[in-house]
Amino acid sequence: MKISCGKTNQTRIEMNKYYRKTAIHFGFWLLVFGIQYFLIINLKSIEESLQRSLINTTFYAVIYYYTRYVIFKFYENEKTQAWLKRQLILIVASGITRGLIEIYYLKTNIFSDVIHPNQSALYIISGLILYVFMAAFISFFISFYFISKKRRKVEAKNKQLKLENLENQLLMLNNQLSPHFLFNSLNDIYAAIVLGQDIAGEMILKLSEIMRYITYETHKERILFSDEIKQVEYYLHFYFMRANAPLKHIFTYDHSIGDAVVIPMLLIPLVENALKHGNFNDPEIDSYLNIELNQKENLFCLRIENTFEKNVQKKENRGIGLINYQRRLELKYPNKFQFEQYIENGVYISQLALELN
Repeated sequence: MKISCGKTNQTRIEMNKYYRKTAIHFGFWLLVFGIQYFLIINLKSIEESLQRSLINTTFYAVIYYYTRYVIFKFYENEKTQAWLKRQLILIVASGITRGLIEIYYLKTNIFSDVIHPNQSALYIISGLILYVFMAAFISFFISFYFISKKRRKVEAKNKQLKLENLENQLLMLNNQLSPHFLFNSLNDIYAAIVLGQDIAGEMILKLSEIMRYITYETHKERILFSDEIKQVEYYLHFYFMRANAPLKHIFTYDHSIGDAVVIPMLLIPLVENALKHGNFNDPEIDSYLNIELNQKENLFCLRIENTFEKNVQKKENRGIGLINYQRRLELKYPNKFQFEQYIENGVYISQLALELN
């Protein structure tokens, strides 16, 4: 015995939806028929009232469904002229047809409905104009409704695609940041191994802690700032282990800032960049690294100062790491941040001002 729940359930859901939609349409046209009948019954006989109500309802239904068909076929494909042409043909053709039915099928004596016989032509024209006006009103009102509905769907779809594209860009940028960091770190470990330094094993352990953070935390939407600060301390320790000389550094921050919620990898790329391009082994200069974090209400400020290699001034390409870093800020904090890097008195400075939600 074969069981196929998925397909059967899906088919049942689609059929129920079709039946509900059909019932709604049938009920609507039945209501239109009833309204017309009760309006006409005071002027005509029961038989003629039923005939006129049925004829009018049929015409309105034809206008409605044909207008839907024309919109879906032509207007969606941006064939506006073809759409307007068919709508005009529909209105004129239905007006003429309705007039012929009035005269030849319903046997309307137009001369008995006017005071003076010479007004018969005016009667026919005015009646035709009135019907054409009503048909045009119904046609274009329905068109406006479906066009507005379609535009809302398109806008909602575009918004969804924009959000999906945004998330895909963020995921791609996060994935680019992590290998970039790993690449530089492995170079440091390799240098330690080549130089025969005993700390290579400890560096690998420390790197594994950092990579665990990158693997499991950086794909989250938001994290606590305290977690990011902790990773910066790990990274500084990692760098100290492979440095040939002690690094004069200052890392200051208000501990209350750790409760703030931010995107992952907000600090590490800038700290990594400072350590990568910084000059901390030159005995002729007072080498140092200064990292300062502070927060005033919802404004977060980061400032990193470091001595640097002189040839960094000639480099215009900042590398994929900082380019992606700024791109992530633009995607996650649009119009809510200011990021700049510049050289002042022989010191390389990175500054980030960020308005937190």
